[in-house]
Amino acid sequence: MKSSLGKTLREIRVGKQVSICSLADQHLSKSQISRFERGESEISCANLINILDKLNVSLDEFMIIHNDVSPTRTESFFNLMSYIRKAYFAQNTAEIMNLLSANSSFKLNPFEKTMIKSIVHTLDSNICPTREEIAQLVDYLFKIEKWGYYEITLLGNCVETIPYDSLFANFPEQSNSSPLRKCPKPAKILYF
Repeated sequence: MKSSLGKTLREIRVGKQVSICSLADQHLSKSQISRFERGESEISCANLINILDKLNVSLDEFMIIHNDVSPTRTESFFNLMSYIRKAYFAQNTAEIMNLLSANSSFKLNPFEKTMIKSIVHTLDSNICPTREEIAQLVDYLFKIEKWGYYEITLLGNCVETIPYDSLFANFPEQSNSSPLRKCPKPAKILYF
C-alpha cells in the first residue's frame, strides 16, 4: 500500500506554482516525482527532503500540512494571502478591510484579523490593531517553539505595529547583545 505523502507534495507544489521539471534533478526524474505524487511509487526520505528544500518547506512543516485534520485551513490561508497581496498592490484599502466584515468569505481567527489591520496600517496610518490584539499575537507567537509559514507570515506582516521592545522582551538572553537592538525601529517589511 502506497502512502499519501505524494498527494501532499503535489498540493504544496501546485500551491507554490512550481513545476515538476524544476524539482527534477540527477537523483530524481520528472516521471519519478509524478508517479510519487499520484501514489504509484515511493521515493527515499533523502529525495523527499531534497524536493522540500527546493520548495522552501521544512520536513516538519510538510508533516504538519500532511497530517492536518482540515487541509482546507492551510489552503484557505494561502488563498487569503494571495487575495491580500493583490488588493495591497492595487492599494485597495477598502477591499482588504472588507475581509474583517462578517460577510467575508474568509473565516479569520483573531491573529489573522490583527495581521490584516497591520497590513492596512502600512497604507493608512489611521488603522491599527489595538494593544490587546498585538499582545495576544505576540503571546501566541512566542509560545510556539517551531515556526512555519503561518507564524513567519503573521510576524512579518505585523512587525511594524508590534512595539519594538516587546520583540526583545521575549528574547531576554539575546536582547542586549543583538545588533538589531541598536536600530531605532524595525524596517518596513511585507511578507505576503
